[in-house]
Amino acid sequence: MRITDGARQAIVESSLARVRSDHARALETASTGARVLRASDDPVAAAELARSSARAARLESHQVTARTVRGDVELAESSLAQATDVLVRAREIATQAANGSYSAEDRQRMADEVGALREHLRSVANVRGSKGYLFAGSLTTTAPVDGTGAFVGDDTLARVDVAPGTTVTVGQSGRGAFARAGGRDVFADLAALEASLSTDDQAGVAASLDVLEQGERQLVDARAGAGLTLERLDVAETIGAEAGVALSAHVERVGAAPLPEAFSRLVSLESAFEQAVSVARRTLELSLF
Repeated sequence: MRITDGARQAIVESSLARVRSDHARALETASTGARVLRASDDPVAAAELARSSARAARLESHQVTARTVRGDVELAESSLAQATDVLVRAREIATQAANGSYSAEDRQRMADEVGALREHLRSVANVRGSKGYLFAGSLTTTAPVDGTGAFVGDDTLARVDVAPGTTVTVGQSGRGAFARAGGRDVFADLAALEASLSTDDQAGVAASLDVLEQGERQLVDARAGAGLTLERLDVAETIGAEAGVALSAHVERVGAAPLPEAFSRLVSLESAFEQAVSVARRTLELSLF
């Protein structure tokens, strides 16, 4: 059967299109290093790469969350360190004032300093983090310590995922640090010391020494809790980094193209394309002739 000129041209165009398509795909593979560029290349591998992409997105979300939580916990830890220093200084003042050699005027000056310390402690307890007041529990839009020194926050603390299988508490318990049930209300203790100093009540000042020490230990315990959270975040960071490395290696095994082979195929297809163009030209010239 004789092949018509139209059929011959269609065959040539189809052959060129096929070689051109193969060449374009080889070029894309060599330039991206990816073996699976679309689902049709390898449906099974494409599905696995989609799942890996979703896992990578979750890992990135965990890392972002961990960084945010770390910033808040570090701020809480440093704030609790400042709060502890306030109690240490208050106890130093009480120790001095309990000495009978001080006058009523001296104790009044000490009372003024304790009042300033109490106000400073209130500003420390009302520190803000990334989501609102750090020590307010779930009431993050309300300062946990009001103008009278009363704690008005709650103890409801959320937990978030910061790595696969690892959760940490968001925020710190302000009530546990500053007004623990069964423990000390450090604001009330400072107010009591200030009042004893103002009234030159030496016995009351002496009685404050033990409660101030208890409050100091309470703040130290709260700071230690923040330190434990930071350690958990360190572990989470390690877990996340290891999971990321493993996931990257898996993605490369599934979807990466060996570059030497990719470039070798590209060169081969470039040569094949040039030959196909040459053959097509001769074929079409023969047809015209």
